[in-house]
Formats: sequence, structure tokens, C-alpha cells
Amino acid sequence: MTIRIDTMKISILIFAIASFAVGSLVSCNSSGNKDPEKEVPLDNMTKGEITIGADENYRPLVEAELSAFHNIYDQAKINVVFRPEAQAFDDLINERVRLIVASRELNEDEKAYFAQKKIFPDVNAIGTSGIGILVNKANQDSLLSRAQLKSILAGQTDTWKKLNPASGIMENQGKITIVVDHPGSGSLRFLMEDFMGGGSIPANLFSAGSNQDVIDYVGDHPGAIGVIGLNWISDQDEALVDSALSRVILVGMEAEDSSGNGIGKFYKPYQSYLADKSYILRREILTISIEGRAGLGTGFVAFAAGEKGQRVVLKTGLVPKIMPPRLVKFPSVENATDIDDYIKENAKDDEN
Repeated sequence: MTIRIDTMKISILIFAIASFAVGSLVSCNSSGNKDPEKEVPLDNMTKGEITIGADENYRPLVEAELSAFHNIYDQAKINVVFRPEAQAFDDLINERVRLIVASRELNEDEKAYFAQKKIFPDVNAIGTSGIGILVNKANQDSLLSRAQLKSILAGQTDTWKKLNPASGIMENQGKITIVVDHPGSGSLRFLMEDFMGGGSIPANLFSAGSNQDVIDYVGDHPGAIGVIGLNWISDQDEALVDSALSRVILVGMEAEDSSGNGIGKFYKPYQSYLADKSYILRREILTISIEGRAGLGTGFVAFAAGEKGQRVVLKTGLVPKIMPPRLVKFPSVENATDIDDYIKENAKDDEN
């Protein structure tokens, strides 16, 4: 008996119809009937060449999505510029790119700017990621509450001994240094605006240059606490990720109830805890497009939001917006008890 769970048929059908329609339009325009006053698009949803932007916190995911997209659509070439979040938005505002992948929506000033130009950005969520907090291997404080992390970010707690008198970090090593990838980082912006509710950047903050540099710095400095985009360490099947995590400790954050009160349980940013919202430092993965037509940027967004693209999100250790369908095969059974036994037995195999 075969049970099929389908969720993506409608989006796939829309993608196919739109691709055919746009391809036909371009073909007609190139046949000598085009209006000389109008520019003929050089790309459609599956062909052509464009450049997009992306927050560098999402480099592993975007590269994986583009690899899968290019493997299917070999007449498409999407170049990508990875930048800190602030610079990625600047590229979009100045129309150096027509699409970006980021973790925040447009602010009111940005919306007003585009509205004045009669440009109507299209925003889509393709998954959920988060912020990873790292400490040195010598640090015994690998569990933090919201209040404790806020105190560190505000500069009120500036040594690990103040946080925990039993800390294994000596006083001469214990000055807390907050390490981020870049001053314009989406991770830093998320913590200061969404998590802290505003405030200035702390004086003890150090910019390492990249997410990998953050990992290296925390691994070498016992007093450091690192802030990175979770996508850099979410795919634990990758050898590089396994190597990186061998040098640092991934902090568990205290879960909260619906009122925002800590419940005494701590969760690390693993895929399942992002999905059930136990891990509190979550953020959406967004695509923001100003393309305004069914071009190659729109094709890429449709792919990323479709079944194949959502499987890429899942494979990288993040949470897809829509769970891809699965084909589950059961043996021939005569009653529900046999099915239950089969499921339990296979669950044991998965754990092993």
C-alpha cells in the first residue's frame, strides 16, 4: 500500500504555465512584431542571465538552491553577490540587483521609496533559519536565557564570572567579547532590533569579517561569544560544519511560553527545534523582488518555493516554508495493529 502526501502540485502547475506563456511572448516579440518603443526582455523564468543579491548569512543555502536550479534549467545563469544585509538592501534600493535573499522585510522608508517610483516589491518566505550563539570549548556556560543574553549584549554583564561565579573562564580570560561577522550583518541587526528591541551597538563588540572568522575567533578566545547565521552550521552532514563545531560550543537558549516567560528548558538551534519554535532565536528566510514581471528572478523564487527548492532548504538543515511531499511505503498488512508495529519498528531503526 502506498500513501502519497502532495502539497505542491498547484505551484508547479502555475510555474509551468507561466514559463510557457512568457516564452511564447518573447518568441512573438522577436519575430518582427515588437514595438520599437518597448524593450524586449532578455530573460524569462527559465532562460537568460541576471544578477541577484543575498545576505551572506545565507550563502550555503543560496548556493545550494542555485546549483539545483542551474542543473535543471541549463539555459539560465543567475549570478549572485553576497553582501552583509545592509549592503544587500542598498543594492536593491539602487536597483543594482532585482532580487535579494534576506531575513527582514522592507522598512517604511524603503516601501515609500519604491511606491514613489511605482515599483511594487514582491516578498515571499521560503523557510525559517535562526541565529547561532557560540562560546569557547572552555566555557561551561553553554545555556542562556533571554535575560542573560540581553544583559551581555547591553554590556551589563561583561565577564563570565558575573554571569556565573562557577564559570571555568578565569578573570584574566573572562572579559566578554561579542563577535559578529560584520557591522552591517543581518544577525547583529536581528539581535539589536528584534531581540533587544533597539539600542546601540555594545562597546565590546568585535567584527571578525565573516561567519567562518567568527567561528575561528571564538575557538581561539575563551572569553568570546559569537553570533553567526545558523545556515553556516545547520547542515551537519557537511564535513566543514562538523570541523567548525568541534572547536566551539553551540549555546542552548531557554524556551519560553506564550507570554515570553522562560520555562526552564533549553534548546539548541537544531532543525526540529526551529520547526516547533522551541528555539527562540528564529527568523524567516525571505526573497524580495522588484522584477515586476515573469523574469528569471521570478523563476528562481518559484523554484525555491516549490517542491525541489523546499527539499534544498530541508537538506541544508533549515525549515522549509512548506514541507515537501514524501512517499511512504508500507508492507501488506491486515489490520491497524500490524501498521502500528511496523511504524514503531522503523522508528527504532531511524534512531539507530
